[in-house]
Amino acid sequence: MREVLMEDFVSALPGRTGWIALAALADDADPVVAAQLDSVARSVEGRSQSRVAMVEALAQMGYRASLDLCLELLRTGLGDRSRLLANLIQMDPELSVEMAAQYFAAGLDSHEESRRRWTKNSAAEFLWVYSRVSPDRVIQLVRKTLKASASAGRVLLSAISEASAVWAKRNPDLVRDGAVASVQRQLQEIEAEQAPDVRNSCVSD
Repeated sequence: MREVLMEDFVSALPGRTGWIALAALADDADPVVAAQLDSVARSVEGRSQSRVAMVEALAQMGYRASLDLCLELLRTGLGDRSRLLANLIQMDPELSVEMAAQYFAAGLDSHEESRRRWTKNSAAEFLWVYSRVSPDRVIQLVRKTLKASASAGRVLLSAISEASAVWAKRNPDLVRDGAVASVQRQLQEIEAEQAPDVRNSCVSD
């Protein structure tokens, strides 16, 4: 089945059938298929839509050998930056959190309202991906962003807390998951830590 999907993807590029096959391959995350996809991505020159899609799929599959392709794509500014950054957690957790914190600090402090809104909305993507791979990284991301920018960190904390509440409401079984419950508890602890800072800021103003 994987071989058929791979053949469909390569033969149908850049058509609709190719994208459907690629999505199925990314969800499967088979390392052999990932290696083949990495090879195809490296053979495609330039900044085509198909190459961008393949690199994003490799990030979703967590194929570490493609880390250089992901970093190259991030440097070009092409593709879905937030999704790519979030999925780096499967390739290099420390690098993913570090780059994500910089992304949120810069985006949430931006003078452009549209960029602030886009960045805030992407918090749910990071919560979803990080929670599946390493829930503690969600907390690490929030704390690193707070350290880089207190104002941006508070916005991120609020956005992730809201997304977590919505997620738990839609998926009640997750509330019984120890990892998810731990993330929610730690988010509340950070909120409590931030409360005195917010009050002091208001008084000084």
